Amino acid sequence: ERQTLQPNQVLIGHDCSEANRDIILQYIKESKLSSVIKTFWRPYGNDKAKSLTGNLLSVLDAVEYNNVVIIENDDWYHSEYLKRQKLRLQNVLVAGQSRTMYYNIRERCYRKNNNTDRASLCETSFVADLLIKFKKCCELKRNSAFVDSRFWKMTRERKWPHLLSEDKRYCVGLK
Repeated sequence: ERQTLQPNQVLIGHDCSEANRDIILQYIKESKLSSVIKTFWRPYGNDKAKSLTGNLLSVLDAVEYNNVVIIENDDWYHSEYLKRQKLRLQNVLVAGQSRTMYYNIRERCYRKNNNTDRASLCETSFVADLLIKFKKCCELKRNSAFVDSRFWKMTRERKWPHLLSEDKRYCVGLK
């Protein structure tokens, strides 16, 4: 809701863990976007890798619009993030932020990743024409949390037009 460009559709894939379930339900209840939110609850227990790919696979078939922007509920996004991603996807098929930065709240320090050839999943956007390819990456990496690595590798191998930005003003991972 703090974004200057509001999404047409919000798809939430969730593993039913108690920790986030109440937060998501409260968000939906209070959100001005509640009419465009669809939730997909898939229990995967404590297996984070299966939970991630399972959550992604549960929502992909419901995408109704041309741009897919993956965000995570525990990261910070600039208020212009969605608008920026939409503009970037007018010229390329895949867009993201490289050299990801994570901030550890408890330790009050940050870490810069050296991911120069890909974006983290929480900073990846793509056009809906690639949904089948992205889904394939999720299926291939079903027991892995590294869907982003596979998808960006496929992007480079197939020479899809893409854009990686090192501008860290738009997204910071929080741990």
